[in-house]
Amino acid sequence: MARQGKLLIEDNRLLGVYQTALFESDLVRVGAAFVDLVRRRTCPADRFPPRVVIGFDARPSSWELQNALVRGIASRESNVVHLGLSPSPLVLFSMNQLKMDGAVIIGGGGRPTEWNGAHFYLEGRALRADDTRDLLRRAARVPEAPVLPMHGRITYLNMIPDYLRRMEKEFGGSMGAGIRVVAAGNHGAASLIAPHALLRSGCAVLKLGCVLGVHAEHARSDPADPSTIRDLGSAVRGFNADFGVAFDGAGERIAVVDRAGLPIPGDHLLALFADDLWGRSPGSPVACDLANGDLLEECLDRRAGSIRFVPPGPSSMDKAIRTDGALLAAESGGRFFFADRHPGYPDGVYAALRLVELLARIRAERGDRVPLGKILPRGERFLSPEKIVEFSAGRAFLDKFADRLREREEKGEPILSIREDHCSAVRVRCPEGWGVLRLRRGERTLGLRYGGGTDEGFQRAGRLLRGALRDTLEEAGWQRSAGEDARAGDSVETVPAGVGEENPQENTVTPALDV
Repeated sequence: MARQGKLLIEDNRLLGVYQTALFESDLVRVGAAFVDLVRRRTCPADRFPPRVVIGFDARPSSWELQNALVRGIASRESNVVHLGLSPSPLVLFSMNQLKMDGAVIIGGGGRPTEWNGAHFYLEGRALRADDTRDLLRRAARVPEAPVLPMHGRITYLNMIPDYLRRMEKEFGGSMGAGIRVVAAGNHGAASLIAPHALLRSGCAVLKLGCVLGVHAEHARSDPADPSTIRDLGSAVRGFNADFGVAFDGAGERIAVVDRAGLPIPGDHLLALFADDLWGRSPGSPVACDLANGDLLEECLDRRAGSIRFVPPGPSSMDKAIRTDGALLAAESGGRFFFADRHPGYPDGVYAALRLVELLARIRAERGDRVPLGKILPRGERFLSPEKIVEFSAGRAFLDKFADRLREREEKGEPILSIREDHCSAVRVRCPEGWGVLRLRRGERTLGLRYGGGTDEGFQRAGRLLRGALRDTLEEAGWQRSAGEDARAGDSVETVPAGVGEENPQENTVTPALDV
């Protein structure tokens, strides 16, 4: 079948629409090339062959793709530990527990069901984007053959009991006694471990959307999807739960609602975790991407700590933990990396258990059943929904947007700081307000969000961000249609086809894998 789309590289992830841009033959070649990479990087002459652990999510296409991956890996001399249907935290736990040389996870990276791909880890660390591109180039040179020799050994393991025992050892007993939680698995692989881990912590748990199999094709890959939040909120109110937590299909990201069914933004959860960390370990660095709000910085007014702004992606967060010594890292999409009592890989189930632990400890200290919403750090009073603009943009667009902001600063706009990571977001602070423009990866859209501590600061930030974005779009050839209101908080504005920039070349690759 002819390739009709492009493969997308995001950090350690290779993604594409199944049977349009991504085929089984791609995974055969990538599997063989990955074993060669593991051998070059990690395996000394006296320890051979390489050891790789693999797992896959509940997407309908994952079964065929994991079969292809296994064929490619086994065509090289290697030892494979196959976990079967597994959430990402289980695969990464097994990689650390079994001391494997590498890991590959078949999954769509939070994208719609028709997407799929592979996530690569080497010696416990996520591959960098450059390494993933090099892997794909080497895979293109692997010859295609109808029948591949079997040189490797495949061992099938069930590591779920080991993972649950590990969580029970840290959070077990009656820690969560009296706490009621709704766990929404979104019909994804996280359903295999999340409700059981919460139950073993002592919580009363109501399962929502935790049925696999025939429901997998209806799984929602985004835990913050409005339909997921609405269903989760209704279940929380009906169960009289303290909070509800939704997991993405891979089990890496979470979205949380309070007892009233209202969503708690991811940056508020980050501020809660960071405030607790700084209370126990003053001065500890915390890493996050630029899309997080000002609430984390406001926590520094009463706590001794530091913040590192880094680009989003597992390899950036991993570097912040291993190089900068961050004990906590987070992306704005609800992916948390704990490194104080945890190896530092993203694990949504572990994050949910840390939230239960924190709520239980604060209740014990105060002697009452304080709700989760009352223990959140408070600062931002006004927050806009994310304004989505359908516009294919890349690094150059963000650079131009930052230039427009600096021009406004030179003209007297009260801007306190402008931060860029040059690949995903621009963040601006002004008196009593802040705003972020980010690239929504894989969706060919821009997301604009702003907030403030006062109504005046909120309005000022909104005018500043909307004006700079409008100038940058018009400079790129975008024309506003009649009657559009630039102040609409949650509108979607469409850019005519062909206007704007393609994604950066380094993030979009179409190798000659099956041509």
